[in-house]
Amino acid sequence: MMNRKDKEKIIKKVRNAGIVGAGGAGFPTYVKLSATAEYLLINGAECEPLLAVDQILMQKYANELVETADLLKKVVGAKEVIFCIKKKYTSAVQQIKKASDKYKTVRLHLLEDTYPAGDEQVLVYEVLGRIVPEAGIPLNVGAVVMNVETLLNVHFVLTENKPLTHTYFTLNGDIPEPVTVRVAVGTPIREIVKVYGNGIDEANYLLLEGGPIMGKVVENWDAPVVKTTKGLIVLPRTSYLAMRYTNLRREITKNIVSICCECKECTELCPRYLLGHSIEPHRLMIAAAQGLSRDNPIFRTAQFCCECGICELYACFMNLSPRSLNVQIKKDLACQHIKPEPLKKVFASHPLRKERMLPTRRIKARLELSRYERGCKFVEKPDLKTKVYHLLLSQHIGTPCTPQVKPGDKIKEGQIIADVDKESLGVPLHSPVAGVVTHVDNEKIIIQKT
Repeated sequence: MMNRKDKEKIIKKVRNAGIVGAGGAGFPTYVKLSATAEYLLINGAECEPLLAVDQILMQKYANELVETADLLKKVVGAKEVIFCIKKKYTSAVQQIKKASDKYKTVRLHLLEDTYPAGDEQVLVYEVLGRIVPEAGIPLNVGAVVMNVETLLNVHFVLTENKPLTHTYFTLNGDIPEPVTVRVAVGTPIREIVKVYGNGIDEANYLLLEGGPIMGKVVENWDAPVVKTTKGLIVLPRTSYLAMRYTNLRREITKNIVSICCECKECTELCPRYLLGHSIEPHRLMIAAAQGLSRDNPIFRTAQFCCECGICELYACFMNLSPRSLNVQIKKDLACQHIKPEPLKKVFASHPLRKERMLPTRRIKARLELSRYERGCKFVEKPDLKTKVYHLLLSQHIGTPCTPQVKPGDKIKEGQIIADVDKESLGVPLHSPVAGVVTHVDNEKIIIQKT
């Protein structure tokens, strides 16, 4: 285990670099490194279809990733680093295996091509055979999980003192050629789509930020890229998946629970239910349809939903919306300041869990995405002409940043422009370019590149 002084130095550098989880909701990475765990799991599952970021980074930066993972193993006091990669990503597997051969406590675990393999709790069970408890985190069972891109960002700050100012993401879908690019945080989405989207427009196409299953509809194409942007999926508005997302937004209140036939398919395929958690989406649908009060204990189980979308986009043949119901219930409970609490003490996976795991190829076929699964070009320096960057102050879990600059200020590339009180959960925000601050409010800072 690393001595306390060196550990604190690394944690401070990671915090000051503004690094958050690149593959999820943006949890500040320094907090994870402050923990002590038996295992450090590197999540290279690339859970969503059509995305290729982690695969490409493992191919290109295998040595850097393995070296940094071995160092962070000492930071968290782990006995082993495990790179968790789908075995179908043969090039990434070969590169990581080659890079890790000289490290005795770094190994690979090859995953099947199932969805959602990259969910932290699913990953922990697949690799360690341990069930993260309801309302728990992997640390509860001795694991720290870190995304591949997050690990690479840690490498850059520890070896080159580079703060987090850019993110990697894949643009895929109904475009001539999918591309994975490295783009400055704050770049308008419209500019990226304009260069690589072959003239697509809002009238004929729907744009999802994230993956095709867990992604969110981009309402404003002028919105900026943030630290957690992982993918942009382009869909014709006439496609099956685009129409499902459109209907979800238009008819969420009336479609959410109507005509549920209690087939239980949503529950039987729910990855958290299969891990032994209390959530049963079909029971929540029935409870909502019956008009039960949110005070009813059944609704507490919605807090265990991982929002993977299987119930909503794959399991329900009546096109109902269990996930959307769960999301709304979680918001309602949060407004009442009701925190998730476990309903069980002992957990056992479902005896048919293995048989019910969902092959990614099946969900791609159901959502008519198979034709978009192609080779993906990597562009580390895209030819963008961005002049104005919109830096959102809330890009991580925790307290939003407070501006440290004002209009008219000249700033340098990599300079901290907003920060969070050291006692609060959060990380600073850095400028991706040298320029002049043109606007500051409670939501964003706008920078004109010079």
